[in-house]
Amino acid sequence: MKVAYTPRALGDLVAIYERGVERWGERIARQVERRVFLECTGLGRAPTLGAPTDLADVRRLPIVRYPFTIFYRVVFGEDRVEILRIVHSNSVRALGDVPD
Repeated sequence: MKVAYTPRALGDLVAIYERGVERWGERIARQVERRVFLECTGLGRAPTLGAPTDLADVRRLPIVRYPFTIFYRVVFGEDRVEILRIVHSNSVRALGDVPD
C-alpha cells in the first residue's frame, strides 16, 4: 500500500524535527525524524499493525523507541494508508480518539 500524509501529519513531522533540534541537537533530531518516517512507511507493508481506536478504520501505532504515536487510516479501496497525526505519546489522553 502507498503511504500518504495529511497536511497536519506533515506538520507534526516537521515539528518533531524542529523541537528535537532544540532539545537534542540536529543529529539526534534527524535520527528521531527518520525512525518516525520509517515507522510510517512500514505501515504500507503492514497496515493492520496498529491497534484499533474507537473511530471507524482509524488505528494507532506507538513507536517503541521514541515517545510518539502515529494515528492513521487504512483506505483499502484506494490501497492507501493515510497518516492522520504523529503526536507525542504524553498528549494521547484517550486511546480511542485522534488528538486535536
